[in-house]
Amino acid sequence: MNVVYLELHKRGLYLDSPTDVRTYTLMFDHLRSQAADTAADNECVEVAVTAAGPSVRDSKAPALGTLTLAASSFSAFVNSLAMDGVR
Repeated sequence: MNVVYLELHKRGLYLDSPTDVRTYTLMFDHLRSQAADTAADNECVEVAVTAAGPSVRDSKAPALGTLTLAASSFSAFVNSLAMDGVR
């Protein structure tokens, strides 16, 4: 069973519907691929600190919207990029 855990300001939320899991997987994979593409312009992912947590978006496709993460999830995202050698 796959789930998405969203850590919000005052509570957490588990999403287990296949549609939700697929949507968040695609968004995360897209941001990760853009951040990991060393041939692309370095300014492809924008980060804003909001009351709900760090929000990220693809600066080349802002119409796709933003993904707001818990601070711990954002740290895991950044650490996974570092493990892949992305700076």
